[in-house]
Parts: sequence; C-alpha cells; structure tokens
Amino acid sequence: MQGARGWKDRGMTPHSNEATSAPAGARVDDTRAQADSCRQLIRAWDDWRGDELLPRRSDIDLAGIKDLLPGLLLLEARARDRFIFRLVGTLIDEALGVGVTGSNYLDFARPELRELRAERMVRQLAWPCGARMITRFVAVDGDALPLEVVALPMRSDADDRPRLLIAAVGGLDAQMIRDVSSTAPLEGGAEVYEYFDIGAGVPQVPVRAEFLAPR
Repeated sequence: MQGARGWKDRGMTPHSNEATSAPAGARVDDTRAQADSCRQLIRAWDDWRGDELLPRRSDIDLAGIKDLLPGLLLLEARARDRFIFRLVGTLIDEALGVGVTGSNYLDFARPELRELRAERMVRQLAWPCGARMITRFVAVDGDALPLEVVALPMRSDADDRPRLLIAAVGGLDAQMIRDVSSTAPLEGGAEVYEYFDIGAGVPQVPVRAEFLAPR
C-alpha cells in the first residue's frame, strides 16, 4: 500500500470560480474535473440534456456509462436536510463498508458540518450549477487517497425543478479499499469545494438559498 498522498501530489488543483455564464448551447467544460470518471460523467450529462439546461431522470442512459457505475451516486433532494441515496455504486459501498442506499446523506456528516453541507447542495439546486470537491479516503493505518467528486443537477420526471444530483467519484482505488473501509469521506469536510457553470452561471452572493418543496 502506498504512503499518504495529498491531492496536490496527484495533480488535483482548485479552479477559479468565474461569475460569467457560458453561451447558450455551449458544452460544459469537462476540464473543470481532473479524474477521468468525473470528466466522462460531465460529457454524458451534457448529452442527456440536449437543448435543455437540465436533463430529466428518464434521460439517464446507464448503459452508456456502465464503466462509471461502480463509482456513481444518485441523490434525491426531499427537504433542506434530507438528501436520500437512491443509487450507490458497488465500489462506493465497499469503500464505506456500509450500504447507504435509502439513507440520508447529511446523517453521516459531523454535526458541525451538516448545515454547511446542506446549504451547498441546496444552493447548487437553486441556481442550478455543477459542483466539484476534493475529499479523502483515509485508511486505518493513516494512508490517504484523495477523491475527486463531481455532482450535477437533474430534474425528476414529475417536477420541472431540479430535485436530483448525480455524482461520480474519481480516484477510488479497488486495491487500496480491498481490506479497509472508511466513512470519512461522508463525515468530514471537503478540502476543495467549488461550483462550475452549466449554462446559468454560478452562485456568488453568500445568502441562504431557498429550498422549494415539490408541488
């Protein structure tokens, strides 16, 4: 097993958070992500949405991204404090050591981080925009594996408002997690957290976002 490595050592660096939005019809810049799986998800999501700002859940083509499924997540927003895991890749379950499908994402966060994490996700849906973060998988012996996560908003089939977040986790090493599991990536804060433009700009004003309940 390799020694502890920082995300900078793996070429994972933060980007600037531009306030301008992309031209109408422009492709999302997949170079905002650095892990190949995260870039693949951005490109697939862009294809799913067609001429719309956001794709719907029924637009998801899992067969077209089958290589991403082990590290894929789908979260459903039910309330400001309820983001339910609806789809969880097998590699993610193995890394965490627990099955989280049906659980509330925020329940795993440390108490002092829950409001911040909820606000970030609500803001992403309210804008809407993409999000990129860097966190760590920390083994019991102290070895650390930096993980890149890219999340993108989607609409449910019954509601025009964004209600879903689909995310890819890049950097999961099957060999490293074979004998070790850790829920640290769900519990702790992100070393990098940033929004990126999908055609509507990115949140700039630090005010509490409103969560709109489904009709």
